[in-house]
Amino acid sequence: LLVCLFPRTAAVETAAPAFTCGLNEAAVRSVQASPVRTELTKRLQSGDSAVWLFLESGQAERDQAALERLETGLQQQQARLKLPTAPEMEVTEQQLRELKVPLKLSFSVLKVSRSDAAEAFLVSCLLRSEEDLEQLSEPMAFPVFGRGRVLYALAGDGIAEGTIAAACDFLTGPCSCQVKEQNPGFDLLLAGDWDRLLGGVLVSDPLPQETGVGRGTGAPKLLTIPSGRRTGGKGSVPDR
Repeated sequence: LLVCLFPRTAAVETAAPAFTCGLNEAAVRSVQASPVRTELTKRLQSGDSAVWLFLESGQAERDQAALERLETGLQQQQARLKLPTAPEMEVTEQQLRELKVPLKLSFSVLKVSRSDAAEAFLVSCLLRSEEDLEQLSEPMAFPVFGRGRVLYALAGDGIAEGTIAAACDFLTGPCSCQVKEQNPGFDLLLAGDWDRLLGGVLVSDPLPQETGVGRGTGAPKLLTIPSGRRTGGKGSVPDR
């Protein structure tokens, strides 16, 4: 049996493993990489602010309506938002110039089918990242940023103008790249040589190595992060 657990620093709400399946060579290869995760990595490494994984419900009309809301909302946010300045990110202009990945304001969408066997690992990780997502039959959207950090899920009618704006505000803010250990979400397994790509230049300091078996125990730091999964109507950002 192959059992994959979420990273110890993951801010997930469930004790369930991220993925389980029979142990064989094909299963191991599917965990290491998949077509969607390969394309996701390419887009993040090309400088996308975030790539939104759109998990289809299998209900064509609902999926199309939710996808249109997501794409329209992201277009609006790209027109509205501005990237933080170097002082706001607490880095120097020289550090930004030395980055090999361009710093740009860009959001893109990748569709994921729940029935795609090649993406079974990805689908399981997404649905098990919050305690009751597996019970929902709605289309969902998961913003992914940085080196593969999945923020949280927007589900069904929660894929709306206000919730998309709240997520994009956080994703383009100075804190999203600096305090990973306190960020919501989890790190998705991606095959990418990030250190080589970045040329050894980091916008933020790396996290210290973990020595225990529990989750990170760093001192808390105040962040403005929208709370709870977004399942409300247009413009709302409710708690659960």
